[in-house]
Amino acid sequence: MFLFYRLAYFCTLVVALSGCAGCPYSFSGAAVPDHWKTIAVPLFDDASSYGEPGLRERLTNAVIEKIQQDNILQLGDVASADVVLKATITSVQPEKALAISGQGNMEQASRLRFEISVTVQLDDKVLNKQVWRKTFTNYGDYEATGGGASQREHGIEQAIEKLSEDIVLETVSGW
Repeated sequence: MFLFYRLAYFCTLVVALSGCAGCPYSFSGAAVPDHWKTIAVPLFDDASSYGEPGLRERLTNAVIEKIQQDNILQLGDVASADVVLKATITSVQPEKALAISGQGNMEQASRLRFEISVTVQLDDKVLNKQVWRKTFTNYGDYEATGGGASQREHGIEQAIEKLSEDIVLETVSGW
């Protein structure tokens, strides 16, 4: 009887393991085509007409940092990279009112939203084709009173952080 249970256990184990043998699995939660080893991220353009100093540099650098942290693709230059990630900031809305306080003529916004929209394109240079082109929009909220420029800066940083996460996630898993 002991032999029967041991044989049944062994067969169950073999079936379970063989079922997983052909399943690709990535510990990072994402997989890219085998021919993608390097990615180039040129400085993003800013067509928003908003004029926030350094915004395109900050967003570009945030995306580059996320790619480095993700460690699926290595950074390269545009001339030799397997894929190129290009982006253009298309709109910036710095003061969308979220909450109003006060009454009558004394009403004012107490909470604001800094919103950024970016059109991003991923090109596969090995296969010479566009993988995807999408528009991403994200935001950061901040208090309208009490902190001034530092509160607004916090909203900008939140928006950049969220956008860079969205862009990198789409790059490594959304194609």
